[in-house]
Amino acid sequence: MRYLIWLTREICFFDKTNKEKKLNEKESDLIIIDDYFPNLLTAFRVAEFNYYLKNIKKSIVYSTAYQCDIHLKKYETEFKQFEGRVFKFDKNDPLNAKLIYLIFINNVFGALSFIEKSQTPFIFTLYPGGGFKLDVNEDKYDFVFCTYVLEHVFKPELIFKYFDNKLILFFICTSMLSLFQDLFLPFLAKLYNFLGFS
Repeated sequence: MRYLIWLTREICFFDKTNKEKKLNEKESDLIIIDDYFPNLLTAFRVAEFNYYLKNIKKSIVYSTAYQCDIHLKKYETEFKQFEGRVFKFDKNDPLNAKLIYLIFINNVFGALSFIEKSQTPFIFTLYPGGGFKLDVNEDKYDFVFCTYVLEHVFKPELIFKYFDNKLILFFICTSMLSLFQDLFLPFLAKLYNFLGFS
């Protein structure tokens, strides 16, 4: 819900600030670019992106997924209400939107040249994994974090704890906690107690 509010606010902001740019009627409010969606086996993406498709009417998804056509048929059979709003990414299609959203830094690496060419602001969620590693030279990420079209980065809260001489990394996406607070927080409290957090 917090992501949706933030995305909607950003879309409205860019709508107001881009008045001088002639906007085509087919322009989307939000374009999502992803490398696994619409594969139904990636349930968290399906849940998150369906939420945006439902609540941001002029939103679409471009997929760079392997065997995208096969996954797209299965997805559109399961979610008929979003038929015609998910497309296979074509590098020749213009990214005509007010805002672009991606999850995982690997998606940003793959799409950044197209995003910069379109001069469209983008935001992304920086989860551990998906190309982001804590032990990698930071220079690798400079071209992402220094690009002029980067508008915002959502980042999970990172929690480190030594347990049996191993560093364990927990991450909690604070904006998702509200969705799962009835189920997730009691479990998290038990886990914290078990690991000695107080």
